[in-house]
Amino acid sequence: MGSSESVEMYLEAIVELDAQSKSVRSVDIAHYLGVTKPSVSRAMTNLKAAGLILQEPYGRVTLTEKGRTEADRVHGLHHM
Repeated sequence: MGSSESVEMYLEAIVELDAQSKSVRSVDIAHYLGVTKPSVSRAMTNLKAAGLILQEPYGRVTLTEKGRTEADRVHGLHHM
């Protein structure tokens, strides 16, 4: 992923969608952020490689412990 802002944007989207008690899928993230599905697919590949998410094939996206820690950090920065 190009920037930490991008990572933060996707992590926040996953947290927000999860908080709405939705099963978070790539298509949900695309809709939530207003981006294309291929963009989300590339981002998910990068987030997986960074150890921040787990993703079932064509399925649910969940944060790893590392991803949750990073998302909490990002969320804290945005709400100070």
